Amino acid sequence: GKRGRFVENCCVRASQAGVKVGMPIAEAASLLDRPPALQPADPEGDLLALKDLVERLERFSPKISVEDDLVAESLFLEIGGVVRIFGSEERLAQEVANAAKELGYRVWIAVADCVGAAWAASRYLAQEN
Repeated sequence: GKRGRFVENCCVRASQAGVKVGMPIAEAASLLDRPPALQPADPEGDLLALKDLVERLERFSPKISVEDDLVAESLFLEIGGVVRIFGSEERLAQEVANAAKELGYRVWIAVADCVGAAWAASRYLAQEN
């Protein structure tokens, strides 16, 4: 929606100014032409948004789960049985990334033999899609 586009545009401008995830707020504010608007964390809202995203991505996998953590940030898709439909793991990953982007999400995707490896790779090795 409208708010999502606003947030996306703000993220792009902040990124271009040199703001990085995890940077202290004072440091980030010094790089921007105006102070950032801060919003309180909303873990329940984030979890609901992820569950909504699960429903929208079911066409890519019959088995999708949400990260089971205090701060749920990840979805896990079991793709072993569906890769052949998409031609390759790379093509399937790109299709998932495109669908998530169309819904206003920024995504980092990794494909691995086990959930832990995929989670770590998406966090520390994957480039934004």
